Amino acid sequence: MKRIQKWSSVCLPVALIVGVAVGWMIAQAQAPQGKLPPKLSASSAPPSEVQEMEASEKAAGPPEKKTPNTRESALQKLRSFRSGNARPASPTPPPEVQEVEKGGPPPDQTPRQKPTKEGLLEKIRQMPGGPEMIEEAKKRGARIGMGPVEPGTSLSWLDLFRVKEAEAQGTFSVTLNPGNNWSSSSPSGSAKFYGMYLPSGPPSTTYVRLYTISSASLGIQVIQPSVYFAFTAPSDGWYIVNFDASGVQASLKHFEGGTYLTVATWDNSGKTGTQSYPALLELMAGTHCFYWVSSASSGATYVYEANAFNL
Repeated sequence: MKRIQKWSSVCLPVALIVGVAVGWMIAQAQAPQGKLPPKLSASSAPPSEVQEMEASEKAAGPPEKKTPNTRESALQKLRSFRSGNARPASPTPPPEVQEVEKGGPPPDQTPRQKPTKEGLLEKIRQMPGGPEMIEEAKKRGARIGMGPVEPGTSLSWLDLFRVKEAEAQGTFSVTLNPGNNWSSSSPSGSAKFYGMYLPSGPPSTTYVRLYTISSASLGIQVIQPSVYFAFTAPSDGWYIVNFDASGVQASLKHFEGGTYLTVATWDNSGKTGTQSYPALLELMAGTHCFYWVSSASSGATYVYEANAFNL
């Protein structure tokens, strides 16, 4: 019994949240790298797989209270079993458990800097096609680089209306991470994970671990683990949607009207430390549903937080 309890403490906490296989995301329409997608409409409802997961969470109430087991009742149950059916103990965990146990904490423990709107704009500018994307966004009305005009300057009276409008627009932000349990009520935002590994012991307060897994014996397959990020944009306008994670190839998909449009791609594979994955997007007011999809073929992807800022 002690050996069984020992392996249970290892195997049971392996929580692979695999509501859907994300292979279907690969074949969706894509925006060319260095090109901005068109203005994105809000979604009237979350994706079907998210609705099913949320319905399951609501339906799962507390377990029914049962009569406590006693020594006599346990012995009676054991006597009812036929002898010769005892299963042998396992000398090692299953191979898929051994694989995910290799991950451990991120290899680079350097304290990371919190992403800011200005810093993320600079990262976008440095991306392939980034300067062109920023210029196109400006032509489409994005207020980028429009700092407030100091009172008393010769042009302040000319730019008074424009500056007030720019200042008013840049007030929205939402950040989700383990510190707020990946959920925010004001402003509204939430994140869910597909292919997340939960080790035994207290959960990490700084990151979650995503894993690829394929087990024909268990009928489990997660080719590309992902983060579902939904938030409510307060108004039409330009936003930066960002994820902080370890270095991988990744893409960002926007759900609307039953389609999953790829709106941004990045290649940070081979880079060490925390990487930011910012996307510059024009959004309509309302709730928007995104998937950040890791293309790491093996090993762990560490996700630290998700952000959205307006400009």
